[in-house]
Amino acid sequence: MLKLVRTFLPLLSLALVAACSKGGDGAKPPAARGPGTQAGQARGSAAQAPKAVAPNPAAEFEKPPAQESKIGTLDVAGLAERIEAKSVAVFDVNGEDTRKKYGTIPTATLLSHYREYDLSELPAAKGQDLVFYCSNDECSASKSAAQRAVAAGYSQVNILPAGVAGWKKAGQRVTAYQGS
Repeated sequence: MLKLVRTFLPLLSLALVAACSKGGDGAKPPAARGPGTQAGQARGSAAQAPKAVAPNPAAEFEKPPAQESKIGTLDVAGLAERIEAKSVAVFDVNGEDTRKKYGTIPTATLLSHYREYDLSELPAAKGQDLVFYCSNDECSASKSAAQRAVAAGYSQVNILPAGVAGWKKAGQRVTAYQGS
């Protein structure tokens, strides 16, 4: 019985791997090829013990570790501290209507567009601490702008999810927007 299990277990494992494989080029696993190949010749002799351990079929389905997000978040107090310490470059990604309604966070650079801004609008130093904000926590423009900065190689990128509305609601000072 043990000899029978030793003979068929490697073949069963290979068949399971072949059945479970994702996409691929449609090629059969080496042991499933015909008798003209080395794998086929080795398979043809039942007395010959397998030389390699069969691959783990579950390995096909293991997911790679999740990539950690390179974009951090700050609350209003955290951004206020960094502005006070002059250790951050702040970027307003709002449109003109939002800027007129809420104003802007002091020291903020007004980006031309949240997705299509010119990278020259950002500091030259890729290690500079950057914070992007938009109107409020319902808005995703700050995240889009931050993703563009990360893709361009900036390493210290954050967003202010509360946006300028949350900044103002927390009692922080805003600068009136003068228009373009």
